[in-house]
Amino acid sequence: MRKKFLQSISRKKKQNNYMKEIPVKYAFPLFTKHNSTNYLIKNDHIRVSDIWAFWQYIIRRYVKKYAGEKDFLLTLIEQAQYFYEAAEAAPIKSQPLLYYYSFLNLVKVVINVNTLNIYGSTKEYFHGIESCSIHKGDKLKDLYVEIQGLIGSRTKISVAYQFMTQMGDILPIPPKYKLNVVDMLRSCIGIHRTYCETNNSNETYVQVGDLHLFKDGERLYSKYKVQKCTPQIQAGLISKGYNIIEDTDVFGVTTYYWEEDMFMLGYKPTKFDYYMLAKQLNKKGIWYFTDGDRYKTFISTDPLHISTESIIYCLMFFFGSITRYHPYLFDSLLTDQQMWLISEFLKTQPKQFLHAVTSRTIECAILKPNTANLIFR
Repeated sequence: MRKKFLQSISRKKKQNNYMKEIPVKYAFPLFTKHNSTNYLIKNDHIRVSDIWAFWQYIIRRYVKKYAGEKDFLLTLIEQAQYFYEAAEAAPIKSQPLLYYYSFLNLVKVVINVNTLNIYGSTKEYFHGIESCSIHKGDKLKDLYVEIQGLIGSRTKISVAYQFMTQMGDILPIPPKYKLNVVDMLRSCIGIHRTYCETNNSNETYVQVGDLHLFKDGERLYSKYKVQKCTPQIQAGLISKGYNIIEDTDVFGVTTYYWEEDMFMLGYKPTKFDYYMLAKQLNKKGIWYFTDGDRYKTFISTDPLHISTESIIYCLMFFFGSITRYHPYLFDSLLTDQQMWLISEFLKTQPKQFLHAVTSRTIECAILKPNTANLIFR
C-alpha cells in the first residue's frame, strides 16, 4: 500500500510540473470528426426540440456549401419523418418495419453528407443487410443478420455497409459479416440493464466520466474517471486493451482512471490531434446514450465491438423483417422476458438513434430542451 501511495505522489508531482490542462472541445471524444463542420453548426452541443426541422436546416446549409442535391436530400428527410411518426402511432409489432424505413432514409442522407455528396441521386441504394431464414420453432439466440458490401461497384451503394464504416465499425473484406441478434441485444447500451435483468447475467458496461484533457510537450493525454470500479473490473478492462490506472490517496481510498495518450504533430493541439485521440479512444471501445440532458459514456468488456448506432440499425432491420415477412412468428420467437426487452428497445432506442446519428454527422451533441417530455433509458 505504501509503495502504491508513493508512486501516486510521484506521478502527481510529474503531472503538476509538466502537464497543462486544455479545453475539451470539438465534441470530444464521442463526435469528433477530422474535417471542419463549422459551416453546419458552430457549437459543440445544442438543444433541439424538432429534430426533423433541424435536419432540414442542416441540409440547406450543407447544400449551400457543397452544391448538393437539395431536393433529393430533403425528400429523404421527409420520408424519414413520415415513417418515424407512423411508427410512433402504430401497434408495437408493426413498429420495427416503419422505424427501419425511417432509419434507412435518414442514413442515406447521412452517408451523402459525410462523403460530401459523392453519391447523390444517380446511385442505386441497396439495403446491404439481410436476415437469416426464420422458421417456426427457431430460437432468437440462433438468428442473425448479415452485412453485405458492394465493394468495387461504381453505381451501387450498400447502405448498411457504408453507414457502419462511417460509424467507425471495422468490417471484414470481403464484406460479409454476421451479427447474432442476442449478442446485439446484449450489447445495446440503452437496454443493457434490461437485458441483464431478463437474462440473469452480469452487466459488462462500466460508466466513465469527469473527463480531462492535458498536454505535455508534444503529448496529448486524456483521463476519464472509472465509476464503481473494483480490482476485478480493472483486470477485465485491462484484458480488453484499456489502460486502467489506480490511484490511492492519503486516506487509502483508491480511484480508477482510464488514461490514453498520443504524440501530436507539434506542441499546440490542433483539431486533427483531437480527432486522432478520439479515434484512439473509440478504437479501444466507447459507448454512450443520452438522457436528453447529457451523454453518459461507458467502456465495456463485451466481446461485440460494434457502435451503438449500428447495433440499433441492424436490430431494427431484423425485427422489421419479422414484421414484414413473418408477423405470425413474432410471439413464438420471443419469450415473455424477451417481449419486455423488445418493447423497451422499441420505446427508447429510436430516439437514441436519431440523436446519436445526428450528433455524429455534424460533430455536435444534440440534446433535448429541459421542458421536453421524452423517455430515455
